[in-house]
Amino acid sequence: MSDVLRQKFETSDGSSIKICTRGKDLKIKRPLKSVSKALFSTRSVSSDEVDRFQSTLGLSLKQTEKALVFFRSWKGRDSVQSGVMGALRDADKQLESYYSITELSLDSSVKGEEKVLMSIVFCHDLRGLIDNVIEHRGGSVADYMIKTCIDGGDDFLKFTMNVMKRGYGGV
Repeated sequence: MSDVLRQKFETSDGSSIKICTRGKDLKIKRPLKSVSKALFSTRSVSSDEVDRFQSTLGLSLKQTEKALVFFRSWKGRDSVQSGVMGALRDADKQLESYYSITELSLDSSVKGEEKVLMSIVFCHDLRGLIDNVIEHRGGSVADYMIKTCIDGGDDFLKFTMNVMKRGYGGV
């Protein structure tokens, strides 16, 4: 809105102002005040909120970074706190101490090959990892449950663990 119109509305008591033109006079209604319910309408999204967004959607760091590029293109560069990706990477590195990688020689499923060298990633401090996740999310151990899954196929076996809040998803 132009400064002239804004000034006219400030000095007017009514719900509209009259603008004189060379032709017919125009009547402009007072614009409604914005009552946005948006959580971040006037401030940038913090790294904690981006972390929550990432966790809720189960996004990788790469996927989160791509999503933030879109947010910034839609809402402007300042819509997301600067340095968010660095903070997320630092938080991700805190979990590295719970994991190890080792090489194992395993029987091959391919005919003619006897053994194949495979990289295995595993958690060597499961209790510490669970405690870290619960501390990061807030609450006590009694508020959470552990859901484990095993998925096999295509010469691959995966064990996964989810730390879930009790009552989440009807559980």
